[in-house]
Amino acid sequence: MATQEVVVGKRYNVDHSRKGKFTLLVSGVDATWVVGTVAAGEARGILRDNDVEEGEQITLRRVHCVFTLVP
Repeated sequence: MATQEVVVGKRYNVDHSRKGKFTLLVSGVDATWVVGTVAAGEARGILRDNDVEEGEQITLRRVHCVFTLVP
């Protein structure tokens, strides 16, 4: 089930309008941003230098994402 309610400490499959699809372990949330570590996959940027690989931290603007809780 896709949700916009995101909880710290949970894993989510993320479908980001610009960075693609990957799994995120969330470490911080506020009204605008979600911060976490890429747990599986890779967040792709427009420029290759902006790619974020598994194990690296990323900050995402919530409005560009659909979060689906990983069971």
